[in-house]
Amino acid sequence: MTPVWLVVRAGLRARWRSWLVLAVLTGLAGGLVTAVAAGARRAAIARLPQVTALAPVATYTVLEPAAATLGAPVNGAIPGTFWHRKLLAGRLPDARQSDEVDVSFTVTRASPYLQVGDNLPLLLLGAKGEPVRVNLRVVGIEAAPGSGHSVGLAGRQRGLPR
Repeated sequence: MTPVWLVVRAGLRARWRSWLVLAVLTGLAGGLVTAVAAGARRAAIARLPQVTALAPVATYTVLEPAAATLGAPVNGAIPGTFWHRKLLAGRLPDARQSDEVDVSFTVTRASPYLQVGDNLPLLLLGAKGEPVRVNLRVVGIEAAPGSGHSVGLAGRQRGLPR
């Protein structure tokens, strides 16, 4: 087995650039196929009879508080009933106000003094990997199925990192 391994290693050493090009091309082809499949799956989901609403949502990486997640509609197309939220206090955010947010009741449990009308400072991960600090105004506290530690924005968000 040792002589075979020596021959294989010598061949790889002599042709490593060819193997590298082959690996990069394979990765690019795999990425393209995955993107096409994801797009086709989204289009197929939209045509299902049980789907009543479909809208793209951008999620942002929250660095602080780490337990929170931040989601915002890409184009403002999410209706108020999309998440089947139940308001416990306050109101839903106005889509025209980019700083309004509603938070899950689990976020208020993690921050016991957070109430409607308070500012919610978040540290987000920017597109270039740098931290970006944003301040959002809490206008509602909600409960939604599976919402966890979510923070929801109503309108398409200007000024948030991409």
